[in-house]
Formats: sequence, structure tokens, C-alpha cells
Amino acid sequence: MMSVEPNLVVDIGGFIDTKLERHRCHTSQLGEQLCDEDVGFVYGMAEFSAAKEPFRYSEAFWAFRFDLPGSPPEAESQLGKA
Repeated sequence: MMSVEPNLVVDIGGFIDTKLERHRCHTSQLGEQLCDEDVGFVYGMAEFSAAKEPFRYSEAFWAFRFDLPGSPPEAESQLGKA
């Protein structure tokens, strides 16, 4: 889940346009068209989340590991290996 104190930050630079496409599919929640403000918000949040990272866009989460309670996830499980 999203967190202001994340223990997992994932590079989404290669997927941010896909993320916006998926947002556009939720017309019942977001309307027929995403306005420039909505698009700017998505990019802005992704940049904010990556501010301390070596990449431009990210999503930040507080990840829960039930196999290792209280332990942060391994770096190798961050993208596509979870």
C-alpha cells in the first residue's frame, strides 16, 4: 500500500504511460477524459516518490512480508521478481 514512510520504492519509469492508460479506463471514477491537472498529478506524485532515488518516476509502498514479519522486502524482489 502507498505510504509516506515507504520501505519499498519501485522504478515505474518504463510504465508511467501505461499507468495513465489504466487510469483512463476508470471512467466511472475519473470521467471520460483525464484533464491536464490529473495527468500532472500522476507525474508529480511519481517524481515526488522518486526524489531520493536514482530514477525519475517511482511508486512507494509500505510492504508487508508475512514470511518474515517486520522485515523489509529484499531489493531483488522490487520489480518483477516478487
